[in-house]
Amino acid sequence: MGIPDTSPELWQQGEYSDASLLNIATNAANMRFGTNSAYAIADFVAIYPQFGTVDQQGSFVPAAGVNVSSGALQMFVNLASASISQLRWQDSWSFGMALFIAHYATLYQQSSSSVMAGLAKGVQVSKSVGDVSVSYQAITSGLESWGAWNLTSFGQQFLTMAKMIGAGPMLVW
Repeated sequence: MGIPDTSPELWQQGEYSDASLLNIATNAANMRFGTNSAYAIADFVAIYPQFGTVDQQGSFVPAAGVNVSSGALQMFVNLASASISQLRWQDSWSFGMALFIAHYATLYQQSSSSVMAGLAKGVQVSKSVGDVSVSYQAITSGLESWGAWNLTSFGQQFLTMAKMIGAGPMLVW
C-alpha cells in the first residue's frame, strides 16, 4: 500500500476531509483504540496463584499471608483494564495485566505488612561482615524515572515489557 495522495486538487474536489487526515495521522502515530476482553480475578490468580484462588462460588480466597481484599484486587483489575490496551499488547495482554495487578497488590500489601516476597531487592552493591550489613540497588538500569514501578519485581517486569511493546502514541503533524 502506497502513500495516499493528499494533493490540494483532491482537497478541492472533496476527496479528503479533516476526519480522513485525522485517521491518517492516527495510523501514522501508531495509536490503538478499542475495548479489552473481560479480565477477572480468576484470570489473575491463574497466572499468580501465590496471591490466592477463586472458590467454586467465584469468590477470591487470599493465600496464607496475603493481605489483599477481593475489593482491592478488583480495583486493581479495573485499573489495569483501563490502562493496558489489548490491541497494543496483543498476545502479551493477559500477562501484562497480571504483572500490573501483581505490582499494585504487592504495594498494597507493603502498606500493611513488613515482609513481602514480591518487593524488588535489586542488585547487591555492598556488604559488610562486622555487624552484618547488605545494600541493594533496587532500581533497574534504564528505568530510573519510572518511580514506584521500580519498587516491585512485578513492576520492573511490566516496564521491561512495556518498553519492548512500544512507547505508545506520538503526535505526527
